[in-house]
Amino acid sequence: MKKIKFSIKWVLLLISIMFLLPQLSFSQVIEWVPNEAAYRSDICCMAHNGTVLFAGTQEKGVLRSSDNGKTWEMVNNGLSVDKQRLQIFEMLSINSWVFIATSRGVFRTNNDGTSWKLTGSELFIQSMVTNGKAIFTGAGTNGGSDGIYRTTDNGESWQLVKATVPTVFLADGDSVWIDDQSAGQKGISISADGGNTWKAIQTVGNSIVRGKYFKSGTTIFMTELSIFSSGDLLRSEDGGATWTLVTNVGSGVRSVFIFDGWVFAGENRSKDNGATWESTEQNIGTYATAIGKTMYFGMDEMYRSSNYIKSTSLVNCFYPIYSMLMSEQVGLHIGTDDGYFIYGRSKYVRRDIDDNKQHTYYSLAQNGTSIYAGTEDGIYSFADSLVLPITYTQVGLSGTILSLGVNGTSSYAGTNSGIYRLKNGSKTWEKQTQVGTSAVRVIVVNNGTVTVGTDNGVYISTNDGQSWR
Repeated sequence: MKKIKFSIKWVLLLISIMFLLPQLSFSQVIEWVPNEAAYRSDICCMAHNGTVLFAGTQEKGVLRSSDNGKTWEMVNNGLSVDKQRLQIFEMLSINSWVFIATSRGVFRTNNDGTSWKLTGSELFIQSMVTNGKAIFTGAGTNGGSDGIYRTTDNGESWQLVKATVPTVFLADGDSVWIDDQSAGQKGISISADGGNTWKAIQTVGNSIVRGKYFKSGTTIFMTELSIFSSGDLLRSEDGGATWTLVTNVGSGVRSVFIFDGWVFAGENRSKDNGATWESTEQNIGTYATAIGKTMYFGMDEMYRSSNYIKSTSLVNCFYPIYSMLMSEQVGLHIGTDDGYFIYGRSKYVRRDIDDNKQHTYYSLAQNGTSIYAGTEDGIYSFADSLVLPITYTQVGLSGTILSLGVNGTSSYAGTNSGIYRLKNGSKTWEKQTQVGTSAVRVIVVNNGTVTVGTDNGVYISTNDGQSWR
């Protein structure tokens, strides 16, 4: 007779299903569809390199999709987002390189995000543009050398070309527009020779200067406020010397996207450089890019359109989900690689542990009125409540917690090197040596029986951890 071999992961899956099935009735079998609970709403910029899409987030790193946005993965090797927060402000692609402007400098990749490397110094880069030949950044050094920096060799070296407030608006051909706050100047300055020399073309208040600039033909468009706030849209036909308010697009314009002869602003589009406008189905939002004839854009959600936003479809850019729990007080708890969510009283609430760290919530369990969350940095305990902000405490163990379980007055935690038990009233986690030192990935508790799935097999205890078989 042919011997059948089962892999550990299939054994663990079968165990989980075996213990779960008695708790379900046929009326509880439902159809699952993606929902907004674990949607990444912090995307602030996009770019593409060939057919590969990149999305930069405000604090969590870079997302990549190689299948037109159907699936996404985090690509943060070299960015160290797990050690400190990384704000990404701009993203662009040039010469097969992808560059990101961040709160810790300009990073680049030429292997589609497999690894990133810092270029130049670790500066605060709040703006970045390219004219196809050079990249210009607005950099803050916190040391008195704020200004506009330029690279012509894909980031191998950078030169300070203008000491001023670090905001660069637009680069087109050899012309570069900046917010010039240097001595005796307060307004827009332009360089006609790629940043070598500068000339003031407008002196105005900050409210009109500090926006986002876009060029279509000889027309320059500007959103009056930053891309994170709604503002008016202005237009210039003389290189930025004078500006007129575009009155027929509303005041909710956060960004402008120039694509295939069209100008998109807010919920409007124009085929004649803004002389006339027509409504679109969806707001262009704060970020946009295009591959071929397909546009990707959005703000709180990402959309796709192949007909210039006459119609759109939602791009499912979700957090990978590691754990779920149905609690008695609140309802559904969801642990992801980049956030913790709960659904209760017909609404989703994000409830991250606010300790300035990025957490992956590998496991969840309930002990009375408390929720235990197993992360890469130990176990956190907090109340089963919708109240924000959450008050949390760390519960003893450190390191990565892969699985959690509660059996009466005992709590169990699975790690990469075995399983631990905490008895009620005790502060010490006891290692269950009979289970060994393999990673414990699944803990299932059913009627007093504790079953654990490890990389070395399955162990069962019917006497609360006193013995295992």
